[in-house]
Order: sequence, then C-alpha cells, then structure tokens
Amino acid sequence: MQQPRHACASVGVTPSLDLHAALNFAEDDKNRTLTISGSVTGDTFPSSEAFVVDQSGKGKVFLGAKKEEGGILDLFGDNNEPLYNVNITINFDKNGNFISVTQGNKTYTVAEWNKYVKDNFK
Repeated sequence: MQQPRHACASVGVTPSLDLHAALNFAEDDKNRTLTISGSVTGDTFPSSEAFVVDQSGKGKVFLGAKKEEGGILDLFGDNNEPLYNVNITINFDKNGNFISVTQGNKTYTVAEWNKYVKDNFK
C-alpha cells in the first residue's frame, strides 16, 4: 500500500533562515566601554534575537529581539525586512564582565536592560 504524500515532502525544499547584521563595534579599554550601533534585518518569521556575551561567557546583553510575523512562506528568498536597530554602550569591569548598558542618556543594569528588551518584544 502506498503511503500518502505531503506537499512539503514532495517539494523537498527547506527554506533558509535569513538574519543579516550590519553592526559597528567600538571598544574603549580606557573607559571600559563597548559601543554597538547598527541594524538587523532578515526574515520576519520565526522570532529572532541578537546578543553579545562578556569575557566570562556568563554575562549576556540583548542587542534586540523581534517577535515573528507571518509564517513559513515568508522564509523563501533572501529577505532584508527591518527587524531592530541597535545603539547602545555596554560598560564593563576590569575583567571584561558587563555591568551596565547605556542607551541615550539612560543607564540600566544588565538585568534591567535585558528585561527592557524582553518587555518590548513585539
């Protein structure tokens, strides 16, 4: 008996996930800062996030996050839909561990910043 064929299986195509980052990094060892600016583009499906990790490998700062829109058909082609912009300065200690994030004239602890990004995940 022949098994039913599914549309996706018969096509045999797996679309790629597109995520493009155009980011500038400027480290200032004297002032212990890492400034990151730029943008992230790509597919609007699935959800995406970007982050950097400090020297310890444990401290993580979100650069941005975007909740999915659309569906699997939005994966086809090399998409460059705007997802999020980045313009932050990360402050770190003498060991290279992240301690705070500054955006504009406001400074957040790392936990506050990451919560801010998560709360604005849309």
